Amino acid sequence: MGKALRRLSQDLLKVRTLDQAAEWTIKLHKFGQTFRHQLNEKTYVKDTPIEQIPASKRNNKQWWYTHYTHRGIYYQLEKLAKNQHLFTFLTEQSGDTEIKRTTNSLEGGINSPIKDLTYNHRGLRDEHQRIACDWWLYLHTQLPGDPIEIARQQNWGKDALAKATTLANQEQQATNGHEDGRPAALDNAIDTAYNHNMGIRKGRMR
Repeated sequence: MGKALRRLSQDLLKVRTLDQAAEWTIKLHKFGQTFRHQLNEKTYVKDTPIEQIPASKRNNKQWWYTHYTHRGIYYQLEKLAKNQHLFTFLTEQSGDTEIKRTTNSLEGGINSPIKDLTYNHRGLRDEHQRIACDWWLYLHTQLPGDPIEIARQQNWGKDALAKATTLANQEQQATNGHEDGRPAALDNAIDTAYNHNMGIRKGRMR
């Protein structure tokens, strides 16, 4: 079943036409029929040694699907196919506009380099990081504007410098833990609570 599911996922990446999409959907349906009993197999706590029980299944569960990983992948694919979300790049074409099959061009072409930029310059303060990201995007724009005009609109960097200076002073005045995720100035441990920000990436570990 695992090999068949892997082959099915590999075939999905090869779909380029509506006919191929229809053939793949039929394969998905056949997979569900062929392995229906295995997908529905259950493992019971009373029949399983404690050391063989997955950690995620030890919280007052009496049973779980034996092949829960395969089952989850299959039903996710089935749901996407049923909702017609898998082949949007084929069914939602608009004129000459081509819809990309994946977001690779976005993740690898824009998001990843910006993440690398902020990581490599993680000592920059928030406002300086924002400016660095703005200029990266500007330098990679197909038809960038006039740099002189952009600089003039930004008051030759004075506005950004003033804002960055103000933020830096606010950061220096705080000595306890920060709500934006930055570590406390004086502390004895790293906060393990989740914070939706880049604060923890400030500075360098030595």
